[in-house]
Amino acid sequence: MAEGKSVFARFEFVNDLIQAILDLRDAGFDRDDIEVFSSIPLEVEHLSHSEEVNLTVDEGTRLHEVLFKKGRKVGFFTRIGAAIGISLAAILVGIVPITYPIQPSQQGGMPIVPFPPMGILSFETMILIAFIASILGFAWLSRNNRSKTKVYDKLLTVDRFAIGLTDLSLDRMKEATEIFKQNSTEDIHEFLEDNPGKTQLSEGF
Repeated sequence: MAEGKSVFARFEFVNDLIQAILDLRDAGFDRDDIEVFSSIPLEVEHLSHSEEVNLTVDEGTRLHEVLFKKGRKVGFFTRIGAAIGISLAAILVGIVPITYPIQPSQQGGMPIVPFPPMGILSFETMILIAFIASILGFAWLSRNNRSKTKVYDKLLTVDRFAIGLTDLSLDRMKEATEIFKQNSTEDIHEFLEDNPGKTQLSEGF
C-alpha cells in the first residue's frame, strides 16, 4: 500500500466543513489525522447555537475532539511559571533575612521572615514569571505546531475554511475526496507529501 499522499479541501460555508468532519470520522479517519483550517475561531458551544448548524450532543462531542485535539497547552506554561515564580520569591524573601539577621533589639517584634511582605512579593513575582512563561510557551508552541499539510491558500485568511489529510493510501485519499465533494467543497488539491508542487491552491477544480 503506497503511503505519503495528502489531500486539501476548501469550503465556503462552516456547516459544509462541519458535516465533512463528521463524515470523515464516520468513515474511520482518525481525529489526529484531520487538520482543520479556519480564519475565525471555531467554538463548538457557539456553533451549537448557530442557525446554520444543527449539532446533536454526540456530534458536538466528536467535533470538539477534532477541533481541540491538541488542547490549550499555553496554560501549562503559565502554571509552571506561576509555581516557579512563587517558589523563587518565597526562597529569596526567606533567605535574605536569615542570611543577614537583624538584631533582636532592632527587630521591633516582627518575625525574621515576615509573612505579609513575603505574600505580596511572592504574588508579584508569580505574576511576572507566569507572564514571561506564557509568552515563551506561546512562541515555542507556534514554532513547533506547524501544519502537516504543505499547502497554503490565501483565501483562508479571508472567509474560507479547509480540511487537510496527510499520510493517506490511494484508496483512503479517494474516499476522502468523495466525502469532500458530497459536502460542497470549493476546491480539492491532491499531492505527494514529499513533493507538494505548487504552494497555492487554484480558484476551482
